[in-house]
Amino acid sequence: MFSPTLFHPYVRCVGASSRIDQKLPHTAYDHRLIAILEGTGIVEIDGRIISSEKGDFFIITPGTPYRVQAGAEQMIVVINFDMTHAKCNISSPVISVLSEFFEEEKIIEKYERSPFFDGSFYVTKKPYGESLSLCKTMVYAYKEKADDKDDLYLTGLFTQLFYLVTKKQDDGHKNCVARDIYRHITENYHLPITLDELSDLFHFHPTYINRLMQKNYGTSVKQLLLKCRFEKALYLLDNTDMTVKEVALRAGFSNPAYFSEAFYKKFGFYPSVYRK
Repeated sequence: MFSPTLFHPYVRCVGASSRIDQKLPHTAYDHRLIAILEGTGIVEIDGRIISSEKGDFFIITPGTPYRVQAGAEQMIVVINFDMTHAKCNISSPVISVLSEFFEEEKIIEKYERSPFFDGSFYVTKKPYGESLSLCKTMVYAYKEKADDKDDLYLTGLFTQLFYLVTKKQDDGHKNCVARDIYRHITENYHLPITLDELSDLFHFHPTYINRLMQKNYGTSVKQLLLKCRFEKALYLLDNTDMTVKEVALRAGFSNPAYFSEAFYKKFGFYPSVYRK
């Protein structure tokens, strides 16, 4: 849950651009919030390439490699900020550098773990309509600011924006997302599904997806995949003349040897023994 007691941001810089085309990964010394106002493109964060379109938001923590490539007519807002006002004495933008030249000891604000999201970055797809208008207001306010009162105004705008972007979805939506993930797994268990692929598909952090599945279905993604694959394997062993290797591959196990060992661990005997 969003808590103002944990979050006292300092907005260091707000800028808008349609010409960002980073061929190589950069790394920032402070936090970045990237908002897509118009158009499409890609954002690569920590080696993961994510499509970007109007209404998408990306929050990147210090020390995380990222790369932005704006597509045709794409307009992007980038906000540099600290989480806790700890380094507000540094008032100018802290320029990111090519990742190969990044010096970790120069990170402005270090977090063992963000109080608002898991991992080193956060992605949300089209969170709320008013969030984009807040971005536009912030760009204008930053350009026009003249004194400390304007900094307070910017902080207030950013706090609202951060709340909207990181706000937890209501339980009904969570249940809907969990149901969609469950359906995807049970219909595609024979494919090489991974948490990272589910993260890209459903736009939630892998840790959060596992937490969502545990809460709604009492199982992790890995456990659900194994359940579906074992059920299919048992059916094939009972009703076909397929070899154990063929059964393993048809059920979604890419490694037949792993299938046999996992089968033994689950049932206490190997699949070849079960068939007899």
